[in-house]
Amino acid sequence: LDLSVLPLATDEMPDTWVESFFIPYGDTPETLGTSLGGDGEGVWWGPEYGAQAPDGTWWFLDTANFRLAHFSETGEFLDDVEVPPSLLVQGIYFQYTQPRVLDDGTVLASRLGDEGTVFIRLRDGDLDSFTIPYEMTPRTDDGEILYGFSFGEDSATVSVDPVTETAQEVEWFVGRDGRRFRLAGGAGGLRVELPDASPAASLDLDFEAAEIGGPVYLM
Repeated sequence: LDLSVLPLATDEMPDTWVESFFIPYGDTPETLGTSLGGDGEGVWWGPEYGAQAPDGTWWFLDTANFRLAHFSETGEFLDDVEVPPSLLVQGIYFQYTQPRVLDDGTVLASRLGDEGTVFIRLRDGDLDSFTIPYEMTPRTDDGEILYGFSFGEDSATVSVDPVTETAQEVEWFVGRDGRRFRLAGGAGGLRVELPDASPAASLDLDFEAAEIGGPVYLM
């Protein structure tokens, strides 16, 4: 099991990080938009979410411009898809987060709704939506199925099939290599179960905040 630990924040980007591309803010299709933050006063935010497709290109949730923006792996603008008012909250709020791109190129993003979780789905050039009866945020996928944890006291591992528009509780996450895994986090620790590893493994990892001390709460 390989673990990656982020270094402490500094004023300069560490040598281990390499810039892949740069997309400026602006008002043209080739740029990404900004909008006022939650306070509505003076703090402007750019897109918070993007996902890389299997072909290396990137899709960004360009909230300010109500669109899905598509860029090449080197940051060149390719195309975009407008998110119409019918797919926005109250016709004006773009609340979708956590985009993922599946093996067939389907782009998905989600938000919490009144009756569960609402997904927008871009598939073969068509943008639509569907709802599942679980409140959850997708955390990973196997290229076809999304996986995440449901919210609430009875939290469970949930899988979402965007083709059949169905969801169900499952025992394991599945990675893109087809192997199962399970994570359980809490105050200062993380349990990782890898039943398909050779040999099968279960690891208990402890974490502590650098410099200031104390446990790190993992979700």
